[in-house]
Amino acid sequence: MTGSATNGPSYAECSSSWLELESDPGLFTLLVDDFGVQGIQVEEIYDLSKPLDNSTFGFIFLFKWIERRNGRRGKTSGPDSNSNYVTDPNIINNMFFAHQIVPNSCATHALLSVLLNSKTSKAFQLGELLSNFKNLSRGLTPEV
Repeated sequence: MTGSATNGPSYAECSSSWLELESDPGLFTLLVDDFGVQGIQVEEIYDLSKPLDNSTFGFIFLFKWIERRNGRRGKTSGPDSNSNYVTDPNIINNMFFAHQIVPNSCATHALLSVLLNSKTSKAFQLGELLSNFKNLSRGLTPEV
């Protein structure tokens, strides 16, 4: 991969190095382990109406993307249209969100979003790699 410290690799160089992952909790757990995270296991849930037995840090919903559904996003109107969104600037400015521009990286983006927006505890540690990444990316816009 080429690129410089100032502008980084090109989009074409990045997109050619990502592989699509199977939607498998064991594979996601291995990816989390590779990030250096401790105390996390990805599990598949089949029924959201049943109580969850363990600590839950987030959900990743997997479904086939259909382009025509895209037109339905963000069409909320009425007096309570903002009630579905976080408006507290302290929460917004401390939330990690990266704009996905590389195809086939959605699993990695979803895992990073869950991990970097979860509070660490005795049972869950981000590890050095993601802790450094979280600190370096704090305050950046999603497009960066």
